[in-house]
Amino acid sequence: MSPEILEALYASVQANEIKMNDSDMVESEIVTFMAPARSGWLSKQGAGAFGGWKRHWFVLADSCLYYFAKQGDKDPRCIIPLDNCGVNVMKTSDTTFSIYSRGAAHIKSVKVMPNGVMEQGEHKQFMLRAPNAEERDMWVRSLSDDAAAGADPAERFQTELAQKREAAATRSAVLEAHRAEPAMASWMYKTPKGKPGKWKRRFCTLHLSTPARIYYFKSENDAKLMQTSGAWKAKGFVELGGVKAVAVDATIKGPGGKTFMVETQTRTWPFSTERAEAADTWVTKVRSAPRVPSALLSQPSPHPAARRRKTLTLPVRCVHPGRSKP
Repeated sequence: MSPEILEALYASVQANEIKMNDSDMVESEIVTFMAPARSGWLSKQGAGAFGGWKRHWFVLADSCLYYFAKQGDKDPRCIIPLDNCGVNVMKTSDTTFSIYSRGAAHIKSVKVMPNGVMEQGEHKQFMLRAPNAEERDMWVRSLSDDAAAGADPAERFQTELAQKREAAATRSAVLEAHRAEPAMASWMYKTPKGKPGKWKRRFCTLHLSTPARIYYFKSENDAKLMQTSGAWKAKGFVELGGVKAVAVDATIKGPGGKTFMVETQTRTWPFSTERAEAADTWVTKVRSAPRVPSALLSQPSPHPAARRRKTLTLPVRCVHPGRSKP
């Protein structure tokens, strides 16, 4: 693969950052690229037999492996297309594995230098180490699957473009269905994922038309604008099609009158109502929501490696901390 193609792939990655949902959209939670098959911390061995190990944040998406200096960085330190790559488990360690080239002398890769210049890599292999044996095995399985399903970068770009268009059409249809008066609407407090106790005041609306959702907004005016215009104004939403439980929780002390929990397939959402009696009404209404998953989360993908992944929601651009030297 020529440096020109890899640079074009990198430019496509930068131009198509998107905010994803994992059965719901999560405020302040940015997942980079196209529905990652796997992401997490791995250590990478430096060049040479005695190279030291350095911890990076890795993202596996659409037959490409990316690593970053830290989680949340906008720009990857390296891009590794996995077509014609293999994965080896090291017998000398329960946590170490390698990525190698099946044919060419070197693995195709692009490294982004601290000054922003991209250099084509000349690695014969990448030695990686997971925090434990279980995580190593999960990474090996995911990498092997994606390497087997690897496609030409141009083909991946066309596939992603078709998926985005399909998702945009589905999203428009959902927003159109939710322009009716909401079943519930009031100010409540919620916490972003991974930040318990960091309550934020949001105007929330409940829509029971399939797919049923709780939207949350920065202001009541934003909620009205989305309802009247059909334009996206929400900070995010909770997908109610796969809700497991909804109940008032007296053990959680929120800033409002009473707190209730919405448990989805992937996380539990605490909401604190401003008036205590409102919590019981919200619980009753949410329990009445139809348990039908959103078409946006279940539509098939033409790319074999992406069939097990969720599709995108809304495009965003994000501001992240500055670069650090890889």
